[in-house]
This record gives sequence, C-alpha cells and structure tokens, in this order.
Amino acid sequence: MKILGVTGNIGSGKSLFCSYLQAYGAKLFNADQVAKNLMSQDPRLIAQIRLVFGEEAYHHDGSLNRSWLAEQAFNRGRVDELNAIVHPAVDRETQHQVQQARETGCPLFVKEAALLLNEGRPAELDYVVWIQSALQDRILRVVKRDQSNPNSVLERDEKQKKLAELAPLIDEIVINDGTPTELRAKAEKLYAKLVG
Repeated sequence: MKILGVTGNIGSGKSLFCSYLQAYGAKLFNADQVAKNLMSQDPRLIAQIRLVFGEEAYHHDGSLNRSWLAEQAFNRGRVDELNAIVHPAVDRETQHQVQQARETGCPLFVKEAALLLNEGRPAELDYVVWIQSALQDRILRVVKRDQSNPNSVLERDEKQKKLAELAPLIDEIVINDGTPTELRAKAEKLYAKLVG
C-alpha cells in the first residue's frame, strides 16, 4: 500500500481532488476533519484543551467553542500550543487508520492536510502532492463554501506556508485551474501512476 500526502493552501481544491481519489478506491484520511472530531469527542484531548486554554474552549453543553478557540489560536498567537495538543492525537489516529487500510488490502491511503508539511515531510509518506490554484479562485471557493468574509479568507491564507517554501518536500504539483472534470482526470492519472 502506498501512502500519499495531499496538501495546498486554503481553497485550492484538496478535498475535491481527494474525493476523486477515494472514488477510484483510495482510503481517505482528512486530518483537519479528524482533528475537529477528536477535539469534540476524545476525553483525553478535551481535558488537555481545557487545561491549557480554559473552560471557555467548550460551551456549557460540552461542544467545542470553535470560534473562541480559533480566536485564541490564530489571533492571539497560540497556534503552536493548540497544535502541540492536537497533532499527537491526530498522528495516533492516522497510524490506526493506516493499519486498518493495510489489513483490508487498500492500494492507496491518502492523508489530506493543510499543514501536512509544516514540520517537515512525514516519514510515512511515499509521495506528496501540492494542489495549486490562483489566489482569487481560492478566495471565491472558500467564500462560497463557508460563507466567509473574503478578508478573513485572505488573512488565513497569509498565515499558511506557500509553495515556494515547501517545494523541496513535494513530489508533484497538480494545477487546479480548470473544471472539476479536468481535476478528476488529474486525480485518475495520479491514482494510476501510484497504484499501477
């Protein structure tokens, strides 16, 4: 089984590209979604977040106070603190799901993560793809998807590492500047290349 990492800046089309790979038979692991789920459901992780960030990190009903925590992490310079708590839990879940995929004979495991390469290239990855798309297209996609303010999308984008900085860690760049059908064809070509 090959392990593929897929990354790129916000709104680049990572999730759509990965959904196409999944349709061809890959096991998809969306690290950002898994992190959100763990922060809402894993008792050990919840306790750590409460200890470091305070009770305000969760609503009275026990649900994650996403907007407050995002404010603390991104606007108050506490991203590294949050990542130090959440990333080990996501890494454990990644290892668990990779093992399950191997046991079922899955040909390709795809780990999608915006921050995939922020601390270097994970050793378990056989291949890394960066999804590249024009900034204006990315902003429009995120505004439409999340009903976000264009300025807040731009602020989030500015905090992410760029291709030029991460290029030595990447095996292939997939340009997403066309239609979804064209992106699907690129996913199919990559799947065939990796799985054979």
